[in-house]
Amino acid sequence: MKWRLSGDLYWVVLEKGEDVGTALCSFFREANVESAGIMGIGALAETELGFLDVKSGQYQRTRFPEEMELVSFVGNVALVDGKPFLHAHAALSGPDLVVKGGHFFSGKVAVTMECQVLPGANVPLCRRFDSATGLKLIDVT
Repeated sequence: MKWRLSGDLYWVVLEKGEDVGTALCSFFREANVESAGIMGIGALAETELGFLDVKSGQYQRTRFPEEMELVSFVGNVALVDGKPFLHAHAALSGPDLVVKGGHFFSGKVAVTMECQVLPGANVPLCRRFDSATGLKLIDVT
């Protein structure tokens, strides 16, 4: 992983073989990013996406072992138990150009992943457990 700050925007480039979640959370710690928006493109393999079944509160997970284009990666960063936590959704496309998308759980960089990270103005955001949804949601209060 390589990164640099350009104005208010971080450019983060992940390299082939890197685990996306591990590398991005490592970047967040190194750069002291406690809240941010993130978007990216590239190519991934061994990707796991999910769809939240709101009724059961459980994710239906699907693995995509093959290399696929990362058409879009959009999410945010907030603190959970004092550590940066990535929440992202991803859209993937294979040779048929059919897009599959959902909640991003994991993936490995197949070629590259190029991200732009726009940090919050030195205002850390935290996620807190919400009993109504069973999820840790961003608390803006």
